[in-house]
Amino acid sequence: MASTSPQSPDQFEDYIKDLLEKNYDYEVIKPPKGMFGYDIEIINNGKPIAVQVKKYRTPVNRAHIQKFMGFMGLHHAESQFSEGWLISSSGFSKPAIEHLRNESRENPRASVVSLGTIYQSDIRWDYLDPKSSFHTHQDSSREISLPVSSLEDYQNNIHRRYYFGIFTNKGGTGKTTVAAHLAGAFTLMGYDVILVDIDPQKNLKKLFQEDQENKDDLGAAASLYVQPLRPGQIGSVISVLDNKEWEDDKDNHNDIKIVICDCNPTFEENSNDLVKEFDYCVIPTTLNPLGIAKNSDVIKRTFEKIRTENSRAQMHVLINHYVEHKSKEKKNNLLLDLLKEQIDFNEDNKSYLIDPSICAIHRSDSLYYWGMHIVEKKKPQLGFELSGGKCVPREDFLKLAEYFRGKF
Repeated sequence: MASTSPQSPDQFEDYIKDLLEKNYDYEVIKPPKGMFGYDIEIINNGKPIAVQVKKYRTPVNRAHIQKFMGFMGLHHAESQFSEGWLISSSGFSKPAIEHLRNESRENPRASVVSLGTIYQSDIRWDYLDPKSSFHTHQDSSREISLPVSSLEDYQNNIHRRYYFGIFTNKGGTGKTTVAAHLAGAFTLMGYDVILVDIDPQKNLKKLFQEDQENKDDLGAAASLYVQPLRPGQIGSVISVLDNKEWEDDKDNHNDIKIVICDCNPTFEENSNDLVKEFDYCVIPTTLNPLGIAKNSDVIKRTFEKIRTENSRAQMHVLINHYVEHKSKEKKNNLLLDLLKEQIDFNEDNKSYLIDPSICAIHRSDSLYYWGMHIVEKKKPQLGFELSGGKCVPREDFLKLAEYFRGKF
C-alpha cells in the first residue's frame, strides 16, 4: 500500500477502507452517499463501529469532535454502533484531543470515541478510548507526523457551494458580528459553515479560538460547535480559517455548502479570485440620519467595486441595530425612503435593500456585548442565549439565513 494518502476526500475514504481491510482484516461497509454522521462502518468481532473520515490540511478542530460525539449520542446511533472512530489525514488540534479526553473521564455516559491520524500507511492513535475494542500492536512511543500530500484539482463536489461576502462601509456597522451570527444561523439550519477571516484585525480568529489561554496565536484552531435546535438531531460546526488556509484546503471540504467571508474593509485588499466567487454580498448599515449620510456613498462605491470583479453576485443592504416600535414607525419609514433616494437600487437589477419587515437585525444587548467570553475567559459562544424562552438575535439571523436560502 502506498505510504502517501490520496488527494480527494472520496479517495481518502476508499484509502481508509482499504487500509482497514488489509491491515486489520475488518469487514468494512461504505454506506450510501448522503448518510449523515459517519462515512464507513466497521465490523470488529461482531461489533459495529462508526468511522468518520476527515481529509483536511489543517488539524481537525474541537467543534468537529463535538459534532461527532453529538451524532454518537443519538438514540439510533447508540443502538447501531458500539463505538466511534474519527480518522484524520492531518491530526487534531490540542483542544480537540483535550476535550475528548476530559469528556471521557468526567462523563460516565459519554460515547466511546477515539481519534486517529494516518501515519506511514497505518493509524496512529492521538486518543484511544480505554473502552475501545481496538488493540494496537504499534510502537506507542512513535511520534506523530502530520502527512500532507500535494493537492490536485478536485471539482466533484456533491453540493453547490454558496459564497457570502460581508462588507463594511464605516466602522461600527457590525460586519464581523453579522458574518459570525449568519454563520450561526446556518448551522442551526443544519449546515456546517466555513468562516473566512480576511479582515486584518483577525477578530473572528480571536472570537472563536478554541484555546483562549493562547489567544495571541492566530494560527491556532478556531471553531464552534452549535447545538441543534431540536432534540434527536446533531449540531453543526463553524470553522474559522484565514484566506490562505481556505485556499489551500477548500477542495478537501467537499461537504461544505456555506462559506461566509468577513471581508477586508479596504476593498482592494480582498482577493480578486475570492470576490469573483461571491454569490451574495451583504453590507450592514444603520437606519439613522448620520448613518445614512455617512454610509450611502460608501455603499454605492462598494457596489461599483464589487461589480467590476463580479457581474453575477447579488448585493444586499441589511439594516443593523434596528429599533422597531410603533412610536418609531414614522421615523423609520422616512429614513428608509431617504436611503432609497441616496441609493438607486433599480440601477443594478441585482442590488437590494432588505425590507426590515422581512428581516432586520434588531438592537440587542446580546449582540452589543458579544465577545465578553474573551474577557471572562470562557469558551467561544454566539449571542444566541435564550432569555425568557426567546432570543431576538437568533430569530433575526434565522430569518436572514432563510431569506438567502430562498434564493439558492
